[in-house]
Amino acid sequence: MALCIMYVHDCGRRFNVYFPKALIFGELRGDKSTDWEAIDREEEAAGEIELVKNSAVVSGTSFIDMRKTQLTICQCGQVIDFKKLIPPNDKKQ
Repeated sequence: MALCIMYVHDCGRRFNVYFPKALIFGELRGDKSTDWEAIDREEEAAGEIELVKNSAVVSGTSFIDMRKTQLTICQCGQVIDFKKLIPPNDKKQ
């Protein structure tokens, strides 16, 4: 299942943010035991990302695809860094 987070900015604007698992668990968390990119490809092929995008349209929220952009400028003028929504990796190395 594609991972999507509803984010409400300080100004009230709502975003549906799609997070590829390769970004969260691979790149940022350092998990090399699973092929997260393959899982992301399977989800895309199954149409799961399109479902998330369509649900954003139906609910009146803005869709953000973290594969394509991780920053946006909100209508209120503030820059939003969606990567900051991902908790830091506190795992001891």
